[in-house]
Formats: sequence, C-alpha cells, structure tokens
Amino acid sequence: MPEPGPEPCTATSPTSPTSPAVSPTATGAAAGAGWPRLSEDLPGPRVPGVCQKCGRTRRQVEEAGLHLQLWREHSEQADRPEEVYLYLCTGCDKEHPARGIVSRHPRYYSRMATHAPIPGTMPLCAGCRWRGESPEVRRPARLELGDAAEGLACRCPAAKASGGPGIVIDHPEPFGAHFKAGAASGFYTLFPGPALRCSGREEHTPTKGHTDPWTRP
Repeated sequence: MPEPGPEPCTATSPTSPTSPAVSPTATGAAAGAGWPRLSEDLPGPRVPGVCQKCGRTRRQVEEAGLHLQLWREHSEQADRPEEVYLYLCTGCDKEHPARGIVSRHPRYYSRMATHAPIPGTMPLCAGCRWRGESPEVRRPARLELGDAAEGLACRCPAAKASGGPGIVIDHPEPFGAHFKAGAASGFYTLFPGPALRCSGREEHTPTKGHTDPWTRP
C-alpha cells in the first residue's frame, strides 16, 4: 500500500488512521504562542516502539499489562496536525491522578491506530538509515545511541515528503470497526499487525565498535 500522505488523519481512512484528537486545556493561536512540545520535553529516546518518558520497549510495556500508544503532535496555530510523532505508554500517561500527560497538555494531540503504517514510526523503521528527526523538533539526543539517529520521521529520498515518487508499505489488511464510547464513538480503521515491508528501507550499518539500541528486548 502507498505511504500515508501528509493530509490530516481521519479515523476511517486506511492510509491515515487515527482516533479523535484529545481536547487541549486551551485552544487558539493566541493561547498557543510558545506552547511546549512533548516531543521535545519528554526525557526518553525518540525511537520506534519505545516510550519517550520511561524508555520501556513495547514488549516491556505489554508484559507490564499496559499499552504503548503513538501520538501525533499538532501546531499551535489552528491546531493543525504536524509530521511529529511520539510514543507514550499508558502507565506514564496516566501517572497524574486526575488526567493524563496528553490530555492536560495545552497542545493538541491525536492518538494514532496501533500498527498504523506511518513512515518513521514503524518497527521496520528502527534500523533504517533514512529514519531521522522532524525539523519541527529541536532537542539534543537524550541517550547515548552510538551513531544511530533519534527521531520518528522518514527522510527517504523516494518518499513523497522528500519530493520522490513515493514508497510502498506492505502490511496486513486493515479492517473497520464501530465503537460506542461517548464522544469518541464512531468508525475506526484497525491494523491487525505491524507493517511487513517498505520499498524505501535501507539497513543502517553502525560504525565499528557501536551497537544499535534496536536489538533491545
């Protein structure tokens, strides 16, 4: 399937999967001037399948009976979705007794579907040489990762975002489902598993003496 485009996500589109955005505590460009970013402020690594707050991998999160969620960051002008993503486990998000990290943050965030085929965020992207950071995110690497890059963005020259013809992502066939959950009720596109192949993927070869962190359990 072709890569998802940069258009805002909708819950019913197989190539742009998400659930409704979390309502911020304040909205509007004036209120949003200088808003912080979780993608910059959370201390953990910005790598696929790892919580950016506690640093646990998806396997470790699931063994603890929790879930790892992918969130999309929105701009402070008109709350427009940006190509900036972050992983956060439900344990870290719900540490606050009343509301989670995301829901009490002034910036707008959209929760993406599990296993959504978004370039730069998939398990396939972990060891790819083209994975890097979004230009909107400005922060130094928080952990020692050898010569491997942090970031959840795709910089493949063949990708449409880079001016190329587009990349092809093969993944299990998605299916639609309807959920009744108050304001979040509606039809959603679900993905039964992670992406299997990406036409633009090229293996990252670490410099001698360095070990990539992607081999962590």
